[in-house]
Amino acid sequence: TPKNAPYFFMGPALFLIIIFTIYPVISSFILSFQEVRGVEKTFVGLSNYTRLFQDPIFYKSLLNTFQILIVQVPLMLFLALLIAVGLHSSMVKFKSLFRIAYFMPAITALVAASIV
Repeated sequence: TPKNAPYFFMGPALFLIIIFTIYPVISSFILSFQEVRGVEKTFVGLSNYTRLFQDPIFYKSLLNTFQILIVQVPLMLFLALLIAVGLHSSMVKFKSLFRIAYFMPAITALVAASIV
């Protein structure tokens, strides 16, 4: 019926989201409370989390991650914006050549994968 038509279109996408996003998140959360040795899984409660928060390497990696986030993300956004403005500017000569040189690696990878 026309009332149910949107659900038929959303169904496959919702199914894929559940299978590839929601299920792995829930599975990982449940697995975080277990200790795995080979095929055996034993419930250990919060001991994995207490061990994690007592590990100095965890805090070092967290600090490294935030440093990369604070430095790299704004820098890469600025450079991407600069390149986009440069490729769109009318003052740049051989604009099409620069566009081809910039996008060629992405295009060739897609073409090679589709040919294979």
